Amino acid sequence: MNFRNNVVLMLGAVGLAIALSPFSLASKPEENVSPPLVQPPVELVPARTLATYPRGYFLENIVIDVDGTIYITENKTGQIIRRTFNGEADIFSQVDVGLAGLGIDVNGTLIATGHAETGEQYIFEFAEDGTLEYELAVPEAGFLNGLALFRPGVFLIADSTSGTVWQFDRQTQQVVPWLRHDSLNPNPDMPTIPGANGIKLFEGAVYITNSGQGTVTRVPIQDDGSPGEPEVIFSGIVLDDFAFSATGNLYGTTHIFNSVVVLSPDGNHRTIATAEQGVTGSTALAFGVNESDRHSIYVVGDGGIFSASSEEDIVEPELVQLDVGELGIPQEATLDWMGRPRQVEAIETQLVQCTTAPNTENLRTTIGPRYLRYLELHLDHISYAGQLYGNGRANTPSDRLYFVQQQDPEAALELIQNSPYYRAGVYSECTVTPFTTLLGNTLDGVAWPQNAIYPRE
Repeated sequence: MNFRNNVVLMLGAVGLAIALSPFSLASKPEENVSPPLVQPPVELVPARTLATYPRGYFLENIVIDVDGTIYITENKTGQIIRRTFNGEADIFSQVDVGLAGLGIDVNGTLIATGHAETGEQYIFEFAEDGTLEYELAVPEAGFLNGLALFRPGVFLIADSTSGTVWQFDRQTQQVVPWLRHDSLNPNPDMPTIPGANGIKLFEGAVYITNSGQGTVTRVPIQDDGSPGEPEVIFSGIVLDDFAFSATGNLYGTTHIFNSVVVLSPDGNHRTIATAEQGVTGSTALAFGVNESDRHSIYVVGDGGIFSASSEEDIVEPELVQLDVGELGIPQEATLDWMGRPRQVEAIETQLVQCTTAPNTENLRTTIGPRYLRYLELHLDHISYAGQLYGNGRANTPSDRLYFVQQQDPEAALELIQNSPYYRAGVYSECTVTPFTTLLGNTLDGVAWPQNAIYPRE
């Protein structure tokens, strides 16, 4: 999916006094940030408020697990709010510093970025039950913000003040620079506005929003995982978090402008939700994953903490579901830069399972050499053969499994029943079950099309 370069939504001359400072939430610095002079067309989509939260809450980020469970970070209290697909809500976990970015590994492990009021930066990992596994101080970081899964166990983290994308390895707990670039720096004329903010992977590249510079930067991923040359693909648009649809549309939150917008690869753009739909102070969004909500995005915000003209105008932040009419991208599909296995034909296999007869230990020892040689002579049909142990490897095998290829069920069963073990009485019975081989290193590929894991419609 190729984006047209240098798509500019000109910023207007009329300033809007706002306070967008996650670096110092207690103060309210004034920055002159202009709304777009050329306002995008407004095409509102159906919206539904699912939950409201206490006034003053700063809902910062959102991820959705494979079962539809929503996790939301709260910047002030350090809470991770959990909401199941059925609408049950609780506090999944809480730390003693403010939380910002949130990510989820392929195994379901949650990772969050956070910051103390004194400026220290942290990465947190949580167990399945919400227990804090560890907190990792990152003294070299400026302000850790959004994060994206880069490969299993490894995340990329946008740093909003240092012009850096960090690479974090869960296993080694090492944090190293992945990219430093001027396009990620804060705007020197608006130093309290975040630079690099949201970060996502899409079709072999990393995309990063820069709120202060009003840009979206694309960084191609090289074959070895290193960054290519960054390229600004959108400018003049203030975005916080974002997500891609399967067709390549970029859905973004505008935070201080209280809206959700869509940027298309051809440069067209439109507003699909405003404060009237509940997205006041929109900070983050994510696509649904279940059959009933795969064409929806879920949006959170801060209720206008940084955009309200007065404290009285701050509203309760909401979790809003927007029906956008197209699919998002499964997180696993964003890792396509790592390469895909080649497509192969599915192999029809028969699984033959044989039960070991009792009190046959001596018989197995006697017949064993002939049995093993029989298997060797039929390697053209037997792809795997192995043993099941009902009570641990120290005990007698309870069953043996044979994966037999290029044979119909009757022929596969006959092949094993003709073996010395069966004919001598080592096995009490053998059964056969059809088995289709779809994946395995012996296949040197996968037997399903790419669209099986990357649906586009």
